[in-house]
Order: sequence, then C-alpha cells, then structure tokens
Amino acid sequence: MRVPGRLRISWQDDNTLKIEMDAGTQTRLIRFNPAGPAPTEKTLQGYSVGTWELAGGGRGGRGGGGGGGAAAPAPPRWGSLNVATTNMTAGYLLSSRSSYSENATLTEYFTKHFWVTTSGFFSTPALLCTILQLGVDRVMFSVDWPMNEAPPAMDWMSKIPLSAEEKAKIYGGNAKRLLKL
Repeated sequence: MRVPGRLRISWQDDNTLKIEMDAGTQTRLIRFNPAGPAPTEKTLQGYSVGTWELAGGGRGGRGGGGGGGAAAPAPPRWGSLNVATTNMTAGYLLSSRSSYSENATLTEYFTKHFWVTTSGFFSTPALLCTILQLGVDRVMFSVDWPMNEAPPAMDWMSKIPLSAEEKAKIYGGNAKRLLKL
C-alpha cells in the first residue's frame, strides 16, 4: 500500500475489514478477533490480523459492548490500526529494499504513518470526518497552488468549527512536528 491511489474501505463481515486499492488492484483483508488459527497456506497477501490501539492505551477489535448499569466513559475519538501479517510467501520490500522470508511477520501501524492535507479539497464534512478518524494531529493545511488560490482556502479554514489550538496545529504546528522544524 505504498503507491498513492484511491482506497475503498468496507467491512466484509462483522470481524473483517476489507481494503481495496487501485494500485495493482489489490485487496487486503484484515481480521479482528479471528475465530480460529491462521491457515497454513502461504500467499502473497498473507494472513493479516488487526487490533486497534486506542488513544489512552486501550486495545480492541471492531465493536464495542453495551450493557446496563452506570454510563461508561466516552470512548477515545481516535487510535491506530495495528496489523500483523503472517503466512506470506518470501518477497522483497521496495520501501526498505530488503527481502523477507516466508517465516517473516510484517507489522504495520497504519494511522501512525498517515498524514492528510487539505490540498485542493476544501470540504468541511470531509475534514471533520478525517479529524474524527485520525485525530487533529494528523492533518495539515495546504492549498495546492497554482491549482487553487490561497484566499478562498484561508476563508474556508477560518470557518471550520475547531478551537484556535486545533487550527494552529493544522495551519503549521503538525508540519513543524512531522518535519522536525
């Protein structure tokens, strides 16, 4: 999933997240709370098991429990998807230029490596949805000049219902932290 492109993310069933990608027309299945052991057959995609690392240190699968009694504290608003993939055929990672054996375990931390910009897409619902999923610390403001002009983008951003502290992160604080400036 290194090449930029469109993603379609859906739930195949209650415990399997399905990610379809344009690049190479790949489909990844990430299983949460698998019922049985991983299959023994080795494939290019392997067998992926996911867990959520929630803000505040919690972990869990897809769902959340309900129940009677006192109201539970509000769940964290975002977290990180951790995926461990086993049962892969031997291969080569282009990103690090290294090979791996058929006994390797590939561990991916999705949201710890995702950063989103507003570049050319000035949609309030899309921005707020992204913040709800990834957190405000993963969003950076950009304009995509000369395709888009800065004044309309700045006007749009000024009307977003976020705190001054959150806007400061998006306007430049997050980029400074990411680029270690």
